Amino acid sequence: MNNNGYTKIPNAIIRLATISPSERSAWCLIASLPKGYALSTSAACEMLGINPKTWRQCVAVLKQRGMITVESVPGHANVYSVTDVENWDTTPAKNWYTQKTAPLPKNGTPPMPKNGRGNNKEQLKNNSTTTTITCACVREKLTSELLTDGRIELAMMQHHITEQQYRQFVDEILADWQFRDLPDSDYNLNHFSSVLRYKVANINRNNGNNSQSSSADRIRAKLDQDAVKAMAALAAESRQPKIVPF
Repeated sequence: MNNNGYTKIPNAIIRLATISPSERSAWCLIASLPKGYALSTSAACEMLGINPKTWRQCVAVLKQRGMITVESVPGHANVYSVTDVENWDTTPAKNWYTQKTAPLPKNGTPPMPKNGRGNNKEQLKNNSTTTTITCACVREKLTSELLTDGRIELAMMQHHITEQQYRQFVDEILADWQFRDLPDSDYNLNHFSSVLRYKVANINRNNGNNSQSSSADRIRAKLDQDAVKAMAALAAESRQPKIVPF
């Protein structure tokens, strides 16, 4: 894919609607790597401007779809390679992120897990991976919706803030949600609007208090200055000799 400083990108990766923009960017980065090049997670995140968790999720999805291969090497670096288009799994996202179950046997009885219990370790691991990927998709979908031109203009008019302030609010709020590991059900417009309204009101309230404090300080300083002048005038007057009336 990489040739003399340029990378050939198949039309399929550009037009594939069943992967996220981050996954598409991760595939393109991997396609640009020289053969056998060991890429660390930190280097990949720096080049794409994403966090390590997002990079690992992208790699997991691309690998599951058969779009890349990953060879682990010591030192927290991996050798990544892209595969031919005919090997890709292009299943729609709504089905891809759903946990696949084994087909029922002919007698209609569900197969028992290997350990004979309702949930074995392998099932729990798969469920955890599926949940992580689903949350990442929900976050990315909400972020894309919040940063549309129409949504930005509406927020600027409603809250009387600049576009830079709005984008900063978006980054802070979503980062806080991710840090607190909120469920994907909390990643919605109503929740975001409520938090944004509270943050803007809190900043406006603090700015108002600061203005009132500054005004009171100026008044007190002016009174102190007037008092000093009055005392100086009285002192000067007391030092003047009294005029004898004869």
